[in-house]
Parts: sequence; structure tokens; C-alpha cells
Amino acid sequence: MILYCDTSALVKLYFEEKHSADVSGLRRNAETVAISVVGYAEFLAALNRKRREGDLDAGSFRRVAARFQEDWEGLVRVEITDELNLLAASLLGSYPLRGFDALHLASALLLRERLRTREIQFASFDVRQRDAALQENLKVVPQSVTA
Repeated sequence: MILYCDTSALVKLYFEEKHSADVSGLRRNAETVAISVVGYAEFLAALNRKRREGDLDAGSFRRVAARFQEDWEGLVRVEITDELNLLAASLLGSYPLRGFDALHLASALLLRERLRTREIQFASFDVRQRDAALQENLKVVPQSVTA
């Protein structure tokens, strides 16, 4: 099984938050983890926000950033291409998604299309994105998400 994480799910692998244990368990059971290349900037934006808001001291910031950089090399990364942008545009016409959420969903759908022999599980904590993924017949995890 390949676990596709949008950034809301990826962050939970680095910080103790609600549902972090769920995502960690999914990661342990996955053959590999995949993400869109937009997740790099999104993760660093979240990390810097936590530092600015005082949730991370300088040392913790450096440790998490270094761990993320190391982990990034081992992720399956879906590149932004014209094909991906066209699929994202189609999703934006069908569902009330934000731009990067559409790119993540399009990335998971392209990955599923290219790797037909493997199960793709889509991890997200955005309600609209999860609904769209379900309508696109992706297996959305964790199964239930509460605020």
C-alpha cells in the first residue's frame, strides 16, 4: 500500500497533534509515502508558522527541519506537469477545493492511474478535500476525522 499524504497529514508525522497516532500507524503499514512537490513549501510554511507563533524553539525548529529534509529524499514525489495541472483544473471545476488541495488530489489520482497494481490510501484532514477524494473513489484515511 502507498500512503499519499497531503500536507495536513504529513505535518502529523512530525508534531504531536490530534490524529498523529493515526497517521503514524498508517505510515508504519505503508510500503512507501507519496506527496506532491508542493508539500515541500507547504510543510516549511507550517514549520515556520509554528516557530513564529512560539510553538517551537530554535533548536526544535532546526531538528524538525533537518529530519524533514532527510525524510523528503525518501518520499515518492509527484511533480507538477501540464497533465497534473489539467487534472487539478478539472477537479477545481467539480469540487470546492483550494488550489493546492486540488494539486494534492490530482497527484494522488495520477499516482493511482500509473500504479494500478498498488493500493493508494489518501491521508488528509481537510473536509472538502476528503469529500472530493471519496467521490473520486480514493480510499481516504483515517476513516473518521473529528475536529
